[in-house]
Amino acid sequence: MKRLLFLCLAALLPLASCSRRTEETVYYNRPDGCQIGETIILNAPSHAKNVYNAGFERVAGLCRDPLCQHDGRNGPCPENAMLGLPRSFCTDGEMLFMKVYALERDHPMLYRIYAVNPFEVEPMQLICTTENTGNFTPFQIYADGEYLYYANSHYRESADRGAEFMSTDDQYLEIMRIKKNGGKSERVFDMLPVGTGFAVDSERYYLFHAGEGMDGACEIIPKDGGESITVSPDGVRLGSLVYSENGHVVLLGAEELVSATVTETRYFERMALVEIRDGRAQILAEDVNAYSPIFPCDGKLWFAPFYIEFIETAAAPTGRGNETVMTDIYALGDNMRYSLDPETGETRRFLCEGDGMLIGFSDGIAIGRSGTSDHYEMTRLTLTEVGEEEKGDQP
Repeated sequence: MKRLLFLCLAALLPLASCSRRTEETVYYNRPDGCQIGETIILNAPSHAKNVYNAGFERVAGLCRDPLCQHDGRNGPCPENAMLGLPRSFCTDGEMLFMKVYALERDHPMLYRIYAVNPFEVEPMQLICTTENTGNFTPFQIYADGEYLYYANSHYRESADRGAEFMSTDDQYLEIMRIKKNGGKSERVFDMLPVGTGFAVDSERYYLFHAGEGMDGACEIIPKDGGESITVSPDGVRLGSLVYSENGHVVLLGAEELVSATVTETRYFERMALVEIRDGRAQILAEDVNAYSPIFPCDGKLWFAPFYIEFIETAAAPTGRGNETVMTDIYALGDNMRYSLDPETGETRRFLCEGDGMLIGFSDGIAIGRSGTSDHYEMTRLTLTEVGEEEKGDQP
């Protein structure tokens, strides 16, 4: 019986054998999740599989225990549906840190943060529980070499809790940090306006300001107490950190919305990649597709160009029961993908062929994802580099 159990464990733990952490393991944090070695972990609800690796035949889950029922009876499980729908991830290259919604009736805006070992069969560890008293959902979590960072939202003392409508001005954010193995949280920033974004790397803090006068500006604060700078490129509202390696810092920002009208006017997002160099913001890429993954890999930034194409006007669900409404339907991307080298500024263009959206690279293989959030399929894609003259021939 013990030998049979061992064989079952060996067969059901491909992640441990394919991607065990070593000193040379390369890892990336990205706006939609993270990657450790050859394994990509994307943000996803707890009922959906979210682990991709070229060594897998299909999308996998995070629970490494083949006997677990994923319902809490076997102990804390990262795939327990009672964790709540949102799950967001970051990594320090060794552990995963997972923020989940805490389903508590008396505290509707609480989140819990766990450490999950993606390589071993061991229980996940509760690091902390947020202390939100406001109703604003805080942002993605971050980790550096020593700490895990998260945010709390609170009502101001002057806020009227009984008011029919609450303004975001009645709340504020605080940025907290805690040792990655747990302990007591401490405050890093306080009294920030609701909507402020945050990021961190090994040397700096990044505050992405919201609100009148500072909307879209990024304040960069050295951890060593050096002088901070604020950058605000024309026409771009900075919002997140996508790359911080080899002395290069690249931020992601939103450009002006694009409108399209057939039977109605719709607006579409587009992004820009902005490098911070010598205290100034320099745009590296404009018209970046906001509807396709933007991620780093092997010193390059991968993204899709902004592209919309009208398909048809058809009945689409509103989300209210079986109700539908006639809606203009657009394709939000084509089959082109770009790689940008922050070291040289070189951009290369690739034709992406295969079923699914490019989400990353594993063992040198382009990995795609198709399907819906309830059931994604993992596919392998083919990238063929094309020149400028060939690019215009693609649909």
